[in-house]
Amino acid sequence: MIITTIVFSNLVLPLFYQPIDGRHFLGGSMTWKRGYSWRPWASEIRVDLIQRYMWERYESDYCNDHIKWFKFRTWIGNDDKIKCLSNNCWFHFHQIRVYDVCVADSKDDKWSAIEQWSSIYIPENTEFELGYSGVYWSKELNKDEKYELSISTFISTKRRRDGELNTPPQAAMPYIQHILLGTNQTWKIPVHDPNGDIVRCRWANKANVDECGDICGSPPNAQLNGSDCTLTYHAQEDKSVVIAIIIEDFLQKPLITRLSATSLQFLIRVHRPTNAQCYDPPRYVKSSRNESIVNGSVCQKLTEQVFFNPGCHNAKIDNVQTHGPSDMIVSTPEQYQNSFIVNIEWTPTSNDEGTHFLCLRPIDNHKRYGDQKCLEYLIINNNTNENSDNFYNNYVPKNMTPVGLVNSSQNQWTFRCGRSMKWSNRSNTYIRFYAKSSNEEVYTINVQTNHTVLGISKGSFIFNTNINWTEGEEYYIQLDRGILTDETKCSRLSPAMHDSSFWTFEIFSKNNKTKPPSLFFVPVCEYGSACDVFNKYCSQSNPCQNNGTCRNRNTLLHRYSCECPANFSGVHCEIDDRPCHPNPCWNTGKCNPTSNTTFNCSCESPWEGRVCEKRINKCEGITCQNRGICESLSNNWTCHCLVGSYGRYCEFSTTRVIIYKIVSKTFSYVAIIAMAVVAIFVVVMDVLKYGFGIDPVQGERERLRRERRAKARHYVVRRYKYVNRKDEAHVSSASFSVAVETKV
Repeated sequence: MIITTIVFSNLVLPLFYQPIDGRHFLGGSMTWKRGYSWRPWASEIRVDLIQRYMWERYESDYCNDHIKWFKFRTWIGNDDKIKCLSNNCWFHFHQIRVYDVCVADSKDDKWSAIEQWSSIYIPENTEFELGYSGVYWSKELNKDEKYELSISTFISTKRRRDGELNTPPQAAMPYIQHILLGTNQTWKIPVHDPNGDIVRCRWANKANVDECGDICGSPPNAQLNGSDCTLTYHAQEDKSVVIAIIIEDFLQKPLITRLSATSLQFLIRVHRPTNAQCYDPPRYVKSSRNESIVNGSVCQKLTEQVFFNPGCHNAKIDNVQTHGPSDMIVSTPEQYQNSFIVNIEWTPTSNDEGTHFLCLRPIDNHKRYGDQKCLEYLIINNNTNENSDNFYNNYVPKNMTPVGLVNSSQNQWTFRCGRSMKWSNRSNTYIRFYAKSSNEEVYTINVQTNHTVLGISKGSFIFNTNINWTEGEEYYIQLDRGILTDETKCSRLSPAMHDSSFWTFEIFSKNNKTKPPSLFFVPVCEYGSACDVFNKYCSQSNPCQNNGTCRNRNTLLHRYSCECPANFSGVHCEIDDRPCHPNPCWNTGKCNPTSNTTFNCSCESPWEGRVCEKRINKCEGITCQNRGICESLSNNWTCHCLVGSYGRYCEFSTTRVIIYKIVSKTFSYVAIIAMAVVAIFVVVMDVLKYGFGIDPVQGERERLRRERRAKARHYVVRRYKYVNRKDEAHVSSASFSVAVETKV
């Protein structure tokens, strides 16, 4: 995933790519999320525009499956640019191009996919719509006509009622769905809203802006339930159709003012039924975690196994198509007893914080597509920079200013941190002021929303207040967890500081004989009012972590250096190089270091292997009858029986199944015997006739011929002769007596 950054008109983008033909689009989505970077003394908000597109696969434009590094060099997409669809886009969005490295591909469906993140800094209280168009859908929709693409998203940086920025709903859907001709199918589109808002799905249209190009509205025989985002399609024609949906979130009913919008467009391919005897497609069985939502943390590896059943007897699962985070690793299917397993591994970064979906669809060796199964992952950031020996190791002691007696006009406050960090942009993180007499909160600064009162100067964190202090009152300051974050991909967070005695001050009163300082300022030097204690930095505060030794070095920029113990490195010995950090053992295995560079894993049941990656096969030597599937448990095994069978080994069948089997076998035997008798009779007759010259039916054939000749009809032809009339009586009798009959 390549992240490009836009600061108004400044944009950094790669220079080399391979453009793709404009009539090969197969589906995509466009959404955004709030970024977590921070810009001092500014009111711009970072928004990460997320584009995911899929193109028809060709030899020059796909991810190479055999050379892994080739994936990071294959650029696909189109040289078109993002366009502003609203009238209030005064920034240069047109510089965002739609091409990036290939992150996924499918040989079965012949597509390649890209995912691009583009960071944009925009002012608060701004609403606009961005879109991508200029290319066309695949030729499989219609070889003679072009269908133009248009896909968009609605972005808003207006504050919610609680003062927080909105986050749009997240959705996931594989960009190609498969259905048999003449059948109905229903898909539940996985949707999640991080803010818990009301989510609705609708057909894309052109009412306000062009959301869908030439593919708008409901296709024939398609129905969309907007309240739960359920799509039903009845395949009456043997042709592909496009589904273009807009997913919106609303704060409350009536659903009038939307907060944001996400576009989702995908293809439905219709297939004719094959002549195969078995039509059962492969199907999802279970996952190893067996959780409705898989919880994970930033920079902590997640592993999971997903089980599939091949469906038909002797079928094999060749491939499992996936749609999820681009850096998630999904293995090829491996056979295990009567089922197939895929292994999932993912180490989310700080950009992945939030909800994600991984959708999987199995495909067998007969190209039968199973139904998709979507797994939900919730990623949080638990990376707090805390040390069990010194809870406040990130906040340098005696470096919070001012403390003690201060003027009532005091409005600037500073503190230092023991490592390189920055202000975070996390929601619900505050700097809090409390009155000591009542322990009541009197003032707060929202770190995410009040950037104009926050600053950094020479390693010191500065924040300003606007409050009328009460003379003679004592106050203390507390810091929420995560007001600071480091620059790493894990975005480790600063710990909470909730000690009421750690940072205190008192407001000067006229009755107080001690005078406060006439003016508070942040000294340029690090310690001492006269900047004369540089060489005592290590005695004032030890910045070295992990038992590192601090040495005063006046010639260095930081005035000190850290001598790190074995297996630690970095400026402050903050980098842990021990072989068991982070834990390389999978499935809660325990890592045991054997040297400075090697380790071994103590695996928990039922796992084994170098890093506990293999499940102990309790099903070895176990055969489940009647097509049952054996599952290996922690200390045992069990057979999952199909409907109609039961027992430890699925060896028993229900009465109904037994009757069906008996009836089926009886008819089979009768049919076989009948066919065998007919075949033997024919063979014997041929042998007698052609081998021995004996024709058992020859006499019978002759007899039949004679009978047919005997029964043949004889026609009589009568000819009459007329003679001269002599008298009436004689003429009458004579005319009949002279008749001549001739048989023919």
